[in-house]
Amino acid sequence: MFKKAFTLVELAVSMMIISLLVALISGGSTLLANAKANKLLREMLSIKQAFSLFESTFDALPGDFKDAYSYWGDACDTTAAECNGNGNGQIAESVSENESYTESKFVFHHLNLSGILKRGNYTPSTDESYEYDLTFAAYDTQGVVYYPDSVENFPEGAQNWLQIGSGALEAGAYLQPKWAHKLDKKIDNGLPWTGVFTIMDSTGALGDQTVNFNCTGDGQTVSNVYQLSNNVAACNTLFDMDS
Repeated sequence: MFKKAFTLVELAVSMMIISLLVALISGGSTLLANAKANKLLREMLSIKQAFSLFESTFDALPGDFKDAYSYWGDACDTTAAECNGNGNGQIAESVSENESYTESKFVFHHLNLSGILKRGNYTPSTDESYEYDLTFAAYDTQGVVYYPDSVENFPEGAQNWLQIGSGALEAGAYLQPKWAHKLDKKIDNGLPWTGVFTIMDSTGALGDQTVNFNCTGDGQTVSNVYQLSNNVAACNTLFDMDS
């Protein structure tokens, strides 16, 4: 039986359709990633806005609020000592004397109780349940705010920082350099080591050869630019809440 073969025109049309489908799929992935990055940016700015609104409402910072128990009682914690901060303007990273939890664990709890920034329930006594779940990725992308006990990892020094990432090392990073760079350009100056949007450093010394290989370096040395060709989650980012 005679079997009809593809003509050159049919083959060309088929290849064109396949190419268009590939382009659409690739473009769709890029659009989706951009949408996620823009959503993360909006969430970061909303957290900063919530900070400002909380401070203007209560004359205090969330987590550091020394009268929190008077407002929310046991909904905040079973004791005033745990619920309240000390009101010094610094969201403590370490545990105070006679307390079990840090002020940083109450930041989003206070914001949630105030109604200013509501997103689920926060349990300061439970690991990770006190962190803000960001929607950049489908899993485990969280933010926490604190004033560092030591500024060794903070190029711009001591501030109340929103950290996206779980440590100074790449093992705890959430963002690829291109997305960190995108956020940095929109918020700040586009450079990873200066300004209100920076990255963490495990040593505090720009140019140190043991940190941020894939965020600002090439695997050998680090630099003052994001390595946009690296497609690994390598950037632990910091956003200044005080500025």
